[in-house]
Amino acid sequence: MKLRTLKIGQVIITPKMSLSLIGALLVLGMGIGATAASYNNSQFALLICLIISVTIIAKTFYKKQKN
Repeated sequence: MKLRTLKIGQVIITPKMSLSLIGALLVLGMGIGATAASYNNSQFALLICLIISVTIIAKTFYKKQKN
């Protein structure tokens, strides 16, 4: 499967960006799964995975693109 560049409004999402967004969703899903599987429903894993996901997304969109 070949990924293509998407344009949504003024945002251009390249294939590398879409792969990093899929990775961020995967990390967030692991945090939700770890929270659901924990003994006393601790939300520590969800918080850590949420911070990691937001960092990935911020780095993806605020990184300067080379022309």
